[in-house]
Amino acid sequence: MQNMIRKIILLLIISSISVLSFSQEILTENQKLESLCKVWGFLKYYHPAVIKGKIDWDQQLVKFIPAVISAKDQQELSNLYLGWINSLGSISVCKKCQRTVIPDSLKRNLDMKWLENRNLFSDSLIAAFNVIRDNRGQHI
Repeated sequence: MQNMIRKIILLLIISSISVLSFSQEILTENQKLESLCKVWGFLKYYHPAVIKGKIDWDQQLVKFIPAVISAKDQQELSNLYLGWINSLGSISVCKKCQRTVIPDSLKRNLDMKWLENRNLFSDSLIAAFNVIRDNRGQHI
């Protein structure tokens, strides 16, 4: 009888570990809000439609807080951000932006590795971030 109980417990432990290792990572509220602040700030300084100043960008932040908090997973959060980006309009290719070289002295505090976080963002959202980043200087 004890041998049977041990086998059942072992089976439960193994199945629990496999379910946990293959399930999609659940995002905490703090992670979601942190991502909102980063995306909002990135779009504020990089998206041509926002840079023009015709959008109340602070109000956009407040408007998106409830939706971001209620996002259930990475895909839903990414879709929310993609919808937000798409609502700002398309971005044309900026040929002079791609030739711009940022001096090392201006890169000290510029860390954009978070844009590539595949645990937080979908591949399509990361691609959208890259288009925005690479074509940022159109307002100049």
